[in-house]
Amino acid sequence: MLNHNDIVANFSIAIDLEHGITRASEELPTTTYYNYFRFGDASTEGNDLLVISKNIADDDFASSILLNAPLLEAAHLQIHPLASNKYGFSHLILAPANFHSHFKGALDDKRDRLILCLPVHCSEFSGDESIDDFYFLRRKMVDTQNWQRTVAPKIFLHFDNPKTGGGTYGTGAFVNHAAVLREIDNLDGAANGFLEITNYRKKVIEILSPGMGQLILIRDRDDARREFVSKEDLVAIVWRFLTD
Repeated sequence: MLNHNDIVANFSIAIDLEHGITRASEELPTTTYYNYFRFGDASTEGNDLLVISKNIADDDFASSILLNAPLLEAAHLQIHPLASNKYGFSHLILAPANFHSHFKGALDDKRDRLILCLPVHCSEFSGDESIDDFYFLRRKMVDTQNWQRTVAPKIFLHFDNPKTGGGTYGTGAFVNHAAVLREIDNLDGAANGFLEITNYRKKVIEILSPGMGQLILIRDRDDARREFVSKEDLVAIVWRFLTD
Protein backbone atom coordinates (compact mmCIF):
# COMPACT_ATOMS: atom_id res chain seq x y z
CA MET A 1 0.00 0.00 0.00
CA LEU A 2 0.99 3.59 -0.59
CA ASN A 3 1.33 6.25 2.07
CA HIS A 4 1.77 10.00 2.21
CA ASN A 5 5.55 9.76 2.48
CA ASP A 6 5.72 7.83 -0.79
CA ILE A 7 3.97 10.64 -2.61
CA VAL A 8 6.07 13.38 -1.04
CA ALA A 9 9.21 11.49 -2.07
CA ASN A 10 8.09 11.17 -5.70
CA PHE A 11 6.50 14.56 -6.39
CA SER A 12 7.87 18.06 -5.98
CA ILE A 13 4.42 19.37 -4.99
CA ALA A 14 2.08 17.43 -2.71
CA ILE A 15 -0.86 19.10 -0.98
CA ASP A 16 -3.15 17.57 1.63
CA LEU A 17 -6.83 18.22 0.97
CA GLU A 18 -9.83 17.46 3.12
CA HIS A 19 -11.05 13.94 3.93
CA GLY A 20 -7.59 12.37 3.73
CA ILE A 21 -7.04 13.09 0.03
CA THR A 22 -3.69 14.21 -1.34
CA ARG A 23 -3.10 16.11 -4.59
CA ALA A 24 0.34 15.71 -6.17
CA SER A 25 1.19 17.61 -9.34
CA GLU A 26 3.68 16.85 -12.07
CA GLU A 27 4.62 19.85 -14.20
CA LEU A 28 5.92 19.31 -17.74
CA PRO A 29 6.76 22.04 -20.27
CA THR A 30 3.23 22.18 -21.75
CA THR A 31 1.17 19.98 -19.44
CA THR A 32 0.50 19.61 -15.74
CA TYR A 33 -0.83 16.32 -14.41
CA TYR A 34 -2.79 16.42 -11.17
CA ASN A 35 -2.72 13.12 -9.29
CA TYR A 36 -5.30 12.71 -6.55
CA PHE A 37 -4.75 9.92 -4.02
CA ARG A 38 -6.89 8.36 -1.36
CA PHE A 39 -4.76 5.96 0.63
CA GLY A 40 -6.07 2.55 1.55
CA ASP A 41 -7.95 2.06 4.78
CA ALA A 42 -10.79 -0.07 6.11
CA SER A 43 -13.40 1.73 3.99
CA THR A 44 -11.50 0.97 0.77
CA GLU A 45 -10.59 -2.59 1.79
CA GLY A 46 -6.97 -1.56 1.75
CA ASN A 47 -7.01 -0.33 -1.84
CA ASP A 48 -5.28 2.92 -2.76
CA LEU A 49 -7.38 5.03 -5.13
CA LEU A 50 -6.03 7.32 -7.86
CA VAL A 51 -7.62 9.93 -10.11
CA ILE A 52 -5.53 11.79 -12.71
CA SER A 53 -6.42 14.99 -14.54
CA LYS A 54 -4.47 16.76 -17.28
CA ASN A 55 -4.30 20.55 -16.88
CA ILE A 56 -7.39 20.75 -14.65
CA ALA A 57 -7.04 21.03 -10.88
CA ASP A 58 -10.58 20.31 -9.72
CA ASP A 59 -10.31 19.22 -6.11
CA ASP A 60 -14.06 18.94 -5.61
CA PHE A 61 -14.69 16.66 -8.58
CA ALA A 62 -11.68 14.45 -7.89
CA SER A 63 -12.60 14.19 -4.22
CA SER A 64 -16.20 13.28 -5.03
CA ILE A 65 -14.92 10.38 -7.14
CA LEU A 66 -12.48 9.13 -4.55
CA LEU A 67 -14.91 9.40 -1.65
CA ASN A 68 -17.76 7.66 -3.47
CA ALA A 69 -15.96 5.06 -5.59
CA PRO A 70 -17.49 1.59 -5.21
CA LEU A 71 -15.30 -1.17 -3.82
CA LEU A 72 -13.41 -3.23 -6.37
CA GLU A 73 -14.67 -6.80 -6.16
CA ALA A 74 -12.16 -8.64 -8.36
CA ALA A 75 -8.96 -8.18 -10.34
CA HIS A 76 -10.67 -6.97 -13.51
CA LEU A 77 -12.28 -3.80 -14.79
CA GLN A 78 -15.54 -2.58 -13.34
CA ILE A 79 -17.79 0.16 -14.63
CA HIS A 80 -20.39 1.98 -12.52
CA PRO A 81 -22.78 4.91 -13.03
CA LEU A 82 -21.36 8.27 -12.00
CA ALA A 83 -23.31 11.11 -10.40
CA SER A 84 -24.18 14.05 -12.63
CA ASN A 85 -21.21 16.36 -13.09
CA LYS A 86 -20.14 19.45 -15.03
CA TYR A 87 -17.94 17.43 -17.39
CA GLY A 88 -20.80 15.28 -18.61
CA PHE A 89 -19.23 11.98 -17.63
CA SER A 90 -21.76 9.22 -17.12
CA HIS A 91 -19.69 6.36 -15.68
CA LEU A 92 -16.67 5.53 -13.57
CA ILE A 93 -14.22 2.78 -14.49
CA LEU A 94 -12.21 1.11 -11.75
CA ALA A 95 -8.97 -0.39 -13.08
CA PRO A 96 -6.78 -2.56 -10.83
CA ALA A 97 -2.99 -2.28 -10.95
CA ASN A 98 -2.49 -4.85 -13.72
CA PHE A 99 -4.65 -2.72 -16.06
CA HIS A 100 -2.51 0.41 -15.83
CA SER A 101 1.15 1.33 -15.55
CA HIS A 102 1.00 4.36 -13.27
CA PHE A 103 4.03 4.48 -10.93
CA LYS A 104 5.67 1.41 -12.38
CA GLY A 105 9.40 1.78 -11.96
CA ALA A 106 8.97 4.20 -9.08
CA LEU A 107 6.73 2.46 -6.58
CA ASP A 108 6.70 -1.11 -7.88
CA ASP A 109 6.64 -2.66 -4.43
CA LYS A 110 3.67 -0.55 -3.30
CA ARG A 111 1.37 -0.24 -6.33
CA ASP A 112 -0.20 -3.71 -6.27
CA ARG A 113 -3.39 -2.31 -4.69
CA LEU A 114 -3.46 0.97 -6.64
CA ILE A 115 -6.89 1.35 -8.26
CA LEU A 116 -7.16 3.84 -11.12
CA CYS A 117 -10.51 5.64 -11.16
CA LEU A 118 -11.47 6.96 -14.61
CA PRO A 119 -14.50 9.16 -15.27
CA VAL A 120 -15.72 8.27 -18.78
CA HIS A 121 -18.52 8.76 -21.25
CA CYS A 122 -20.59 5.58 -21.40
CA SER A 123 -19.76 4.81 -25.05
CA GLU A 124 -15.98 4.96 -24.61
CA PHE A 125 -15.55 1.61 -22.85
CA SER A 126 -17.57 -1.56 -22.41
CA GLY A 127 -16.14 -2.32 -18.99
CA ASP A 128 -15.00 -5.84 -19.89
CA GLU A 129 -11.91 -5.02 -21.94
CA SER A 130 -8.83 -7.22 -21.73
CA ILE A 131 -5.65 -5.73 -20.33
CA ASP A 132 -4.20 -5.27 -23.83
CA ASP A 133 -7.36 -3.68 -25.24
CA PHE A 134 -7.67 -1.33 -22.28
CA TYR A 135 -4.07 -0.18 -22.69
CA PHE A 136 -4.60 0.34 -26.43
CA LEU A 137 -7.84 2.28 -26.09
CA ARG A 138 -6.34 4.61 -23.49
CA ARG A 139 -3.12 5.09 -25.45
CA LYS A 140 -4.61 5.58 -28.93
CA MET A 141 -8.33 6.33 -28.75
CA VAL A 142 -9.49 7.92 -25.50
CA ASP A 143 -7.58 10.72 -23.78
CA THR A 144 -8.85 9.63 -20.39
CA GLN A 145 -6.89 12.24 -18.44
CA ASN A 146 -8.48 15.10 -20.39
CA TRP A 147 -11.74 15.88 -18.60
CA GLN A 148 -12.80 18.33 -21.31
CA ARG A 149 -12.47 15.88 -24.19
CA THR A 150 -15.20 15.29 -26.71
CA VAL A 151 -16.80 11.85 -26.64
CA ALA A 152 -14.52 9.24 -28.22
CA PRO A 153 -16.79 6.21 -28.72
CA LYS A 154 -15.35 2.70 -28.72
CA ILE A 155 -15.42 1.45 -32.32
CA PHE A 156 -14.35 -1.92 -33.68
CA LEU A 157 -14.23 -1.93 -37.48
CA HIS A 158 -14.03 -4.88 -39.85
CA PHE A 159 -14.01 -3.94 -43.52
CA ASP A 160 -12.92 -4.87 -46.99
CA ASN A 161 -12.84 -2.53 -49.96
CA PRO A 162 -11.74 -4.07 -53.29
CA LYS A 163 -11.93 -0.65 -54.94
CA THR A 164 -9.23 0.89 -52.73
CA GLY A 165 -7.49 -2.30 -51.67
CA GLY A 166 -8.08 -1.34 -48.06
CA GLY A 167 -9.28 -3.60 -45.30
CA THR A 168 -8.64 -4.94 -41.84
CA TYR A 169 -6.68 -8.04 -40.88
CA GLY A 170 -8.41 -10.82 -39.03
CA THR A 171 -11.62 -9.86 -37.32
CA GLY A 172 -10.96 -6.10 -37.34
CA ALA A 173 -9.39 -3.29 -35.37
CA PHE A 174 -10.20 -0.44 -33.04
CA VAL A 175 -10.51 2.86 -34.92
CA ASN A 176 -11.70 6.38 -34.25
CA HIS A 177 -14.81 8.05 -35.63
CA ALA A 178 -12.86 9.92 -38.30
CA ALA A 179 -11.65 6.59 -39.73
CA VAL A 180 -15.24 5.33 -39.97
CA LEU A 181 -16.32 8.44 -41.88
CA ARG A 182 -13.35 8.09 -44.22
CA GLU A 183 -14.16 4.46 -45.00
CA ILE A 184 -17.83 5.29 -45.62
CA ASP A 185 -16.62 7.75 -48.28
CA ASN A 186 -14.20 5.17 -49.71
CA LEU A 187 -16.91 2.50 -49.89
CA ASP A 188 -19.02 4.44 -52.40
CA GLY A 189 -19.61 2.16 -55.40
CA ALA A 190 -17.46 -0.72 -54.10
CA ALA A 191 -19.99 -3.40 -55.03
CA ASN A 192 -18.18 -6.27 -53.28
CA GLY A 193 -17.02 -4.25 -50.31
CA PHE A 194 -18.46 -3.86 -46.82
CA LEU A 195 -18.03 -2.12 -43.50
CA GLU A 196 -18.96 -3.90 -40.27
CA ILE A 197 -19.03 -1.67 -37.19
CA THR A 198 -19.29 -2.92 -33.59
CA ASN A 199 -20.08 -0.47 -30.80
CA TYR A 200 -19.40 -0.56 -27.07
CA ARG A 201 -22.55 -2.59 -26.47
CA LYS A 202 -21.28 -5.21 -28.95
CA LYS A 203 -24.11 -4.35 -31.33
CA VAL A 204 -23.27 -4.55 -35.04
CA ILE A 205 -24.25 -2.67 -38.17
CA GLU A 206 -23.10 -3.40 -41.71
CA ILE A 207 -22.83 -0.96 -44.60
CA LEU A 208 -22.80 -1.92 -48.28
CA SER A 209 -22.62 0.15 -51.47
CA PRO A 210 -23.85 -1.77 -54.53
CA GLY A 211 -23.44 1.27 -56.78
CA MET A 212 -22.22 4.85 -56.83
CA GLY A 213 -24.32 7.01 -54.50
CA GLN A 214 -26.06 3.94 -53.03
CA LEU A 215 -25.69 2.97 -49.39
CA ILE A 216 -27.36 0.03 -47.67
CA LEU A 217 -27.58 -0.31 -43.90
CA ILE A 218 -28.05 -3.72 -42.23
CA ARG A 219 -28.72 -3.85 -38.50
CA ASP A 220 -27.73 -6.74 -36.22
CA ARG A 221 -26.73 -8.90 -39.21
CA ASP A 222 -30.39 -9.24 -40.14
CA ASP A 223 -30.63 -9.07 -43.94
CA ALA A 224 -34.39 -8.67 -43.66
CA ARG A 225 -33.72 -5.23 -42.19
CA ARG A 226 -31.75 -3.90 -45.19
CA GLU A 227 -32.53 -0.30 -45.96
CA PHE A 228 -31.23 2.23 -48.46
CA VAL A 229 -30.12 5.41 -46.74
CA SER A 230 -28.62 8.71 -47.80
CA LYS A 231 -25.06 9.46 -46.76
CA GLU A 232 -26.27 12.30 -44.51
CA ASP A 233 -28.73 10.02 -42.74
CA LEU A 234 -26.16 7.23 -42.50
CA VAL A 235 -23.61 9.47 -40.79
CA ALA A 236 -26.21 10.51 -38.21
CA ILE A 237 -27.36 6.91 -37.71
CA VAL A 238 -23.79 5.70 -37.18
CA TRP A 239 -23.07 8.38 -34.57
CA ARG A 240 -26.22 7.52 -32.60
CA PHE A 241 -25.35 3.82 -32.88
CA LEU A 242 -21.89 4.50 -31.47
CA THR A 243 -22.91 6.79 -28.62
CA ASP A 244 -26.45 5.89 -27.47
